Amino acid sequence: MNPAFVNSLPRLPLRQPLRHPLCPATTTHAPPRRPSAKPLRMTCVPITPTPHDNSDIPALPTLAQLELRAGDFAAAARLLSKHVAQQPYDARSWLAYGKAVRTAHGPKQAAQVMQQAVTQVPHDAYIWHFYARCETAASGKSSARKIFKAALQNCPDNPVLLGSLASLESNVTNFDTAAKLFARALTVDPHDPYLYMQWANMEMRRNNSSQAAKIFETGVKRVQTASTAALYTAYAGLEANRGNAQRARFLYMRAAGVDPKDKLVWHAWACLEERTGHIARARELFDRAIVADPSYPSSWQAWGLLEERQGDMHAARCLFERGTRADPRDSLNWQAWAILESKNGNLTEARRLFAEAAQRLGKRNSALLFSSWARLEADAGDIDTARQLFQRGVSGRSERRDDVVRLIHTWAGIERKGGNTEKARELYQRALRVNARDYRTLHAFSSLEEEDGNYDEARELLKKSVRFSSGDLMSVRSLAILEWKHFGHDGGVDRARELFSRTSRQKRHDASLLRVWASLEEDQGDSGLAERLRSLANRKK
Repeated sequence: MNPAFVNSLPRLPLRQPLRHPLCPATTTHAPPRRPSAKPLRMTCVPITPTPHDNSDIPALPTLAQLELRAGDFAAAARLLSKHVAQQPYDARSWLAYGKAVRTAHGPKQAAQVMQQAVTQVPHDAYIWHFYARCETAASGKSSARKIFKAALQNCPDNPVLLGSLASLESNVTNFDTAAKLFARALTVDPHDPYLYMQWANMEMRRNNSSQAAKIFETGVKRVQTASTAALYTAYAGLEANRGNAQRARFLYMRAAGVDPKDKLVWHAWACLEERTGHIARARELFDRAIVADPSYPSSWQAWGLLEERQGDMHAARCLFERGTRADPRDSLNWQAWAILESKNGNLTEARRLFAEAAQRLGKRNSALLFSSWARLEADAGDIDTARQLFQRGVSGRSERRDDVVRLIHTWAGIERKGGNTEKARELYQRALRVNARDYRTLHAFSSLEEEDGNYDEARELLKKSVRFSSGDLMSVRSLAILEWKHFGHDGGVDRARELFSRTSRQKRHDASLLRVWASLEEDQGDSGLAERLRSLANRKK
């Protein structure tokens, strides 16, 4: 470079270097300061916090979230316990604390935590709601009802609490009380789509489909958000169950128009088309569901089952395999794929798939997965291995209580089939300790007691089954037949007639029920009434 050019450049003054009390003074030469310039003052930032500094408090919920993501719920609970002790009015942290404790230690301990939470934050509806859920799981619905009533005193006319209390009353068949609560909740919040769906589902359980349709119709008019798609989908399901396939298609189209990215809309619509025999259309709709959410395993499984029913085993295998890749920790596709292989005689491959699924699930054991695997081994004659698999399924941390009940129920059936009646009785009792309202277990247990001649025990079990699920025709028929044949001398025939009459009105004169009723009347010598009942049953075909 030319030295003359460099010397011709203007010379800029050097900057005064910054000084820090912890750093030595620099020796860089700098031009003198102007007399008017104010001296630069620097403050020293302490490296360590003072003893009274509470800067670690906001970090505790963050650390707890990291523990939750790592799966250590007990560690997260300890961190959140420390945080709520320092910040007792933090409602969000109380809720996270309760959820962590429930996962780590169970609903009873979580209910104790939430009892402390509502004393500190008495006007938070979500804390009360979770408290009631924990109390329901720990002590039953009667205790939860008291909590909901206390919650509504602190949070009057809260739609979340009203809707949850209505669902509780619905589950214990207090339908009229539940309907009033749903109506009250919708008066407060007429734009909540899930309140309409819960109310309509309750009416469907009461076999009042016309009232359910009116509720859905009101809901789709009032709710004008993306959540309307869920309402339309539920409404379409009602119409499909009523046999109005064309009306259901129209509602699915409306739902897809509201939210074309809702996978559940396309999935439910595809299932309707398969049931009505439109297989090509069903395939197209399953494809739309997967485009909407490729990670949703149920769509892959349902499409695979469709292809299996159509006899295309290669396509079914491909779809199940894609489903396991979409979500390797979901048991649905692993289970369906393994069952497909077992049906086709590939027991070695089926066992390999079951074992790989169990390994991938880890602590998140699927009770239904082990139930299917155990049935495979039982059918192959290896009862001891089947028992071990059933025990693994019961011992694991299943996500749903009903799945555990179904596993124990299946285990009891296998023991009963093998002649081990006492073991089967013990397992039925164990299943009812998990869920005392499971009508399938109650019905199967009553059948076992009836076979052993314990008619009083069988009748009590069937009464519970009918009370908990009035729509279960099998339990109603079994109870009526039991009353008729074993308690006829003690008013059993009249009680059986009352059961037949009441259930027949609810079920719009179900044909199978009417035929059993006709047999009773014929046995009692009223052949005319028996003939009329059979004629009515034939018209219901």
